[in-house]
Amino acid sequence: MPWKPLRPCNHPGCPNLSGQAYCEAHREVVKTEAARLYDRTGRDREMQGFYNSPAWRKLSNLKLQQSPVCEECFKRGRITKAVIADHIVPAREYRDRRLDIENLQSLCRGCHNRKHN
Repeated sequence: MPWKPLRPCNHPGCPNLSGQAYCEAHREVVKTEAARLYDRTGRDREMQGFYNSPAWRKLSNLKLQQSPVCEECFKRGRITKAVIADHIVPAREYRDRRLDIENLQSLCRGCHNRKHN
């Protein structure tokens, strides 16, 4: 199988080479920066507080432990690790079902992004 050459990291001014968009040093930094930007601009304060609450984090982790495979990929015959517990009925619309595990589905990042874009 052909080998893919390393290329420079996409982070401004970084000379490190990587086989992906960002080197190991900047991969996590970029993810957290994107999350912070979304929290500041794309999410209202009420929902930001909900998603940062201990109750949500506990329920989200529980769902991912119970169902570690992406449910959408599994329907298509693929096995992909789930990393996001997503609300089936949006949390913004139904306050009483925000912490209902029956209203959650385990998704990989790709399926979650397709659903919300």
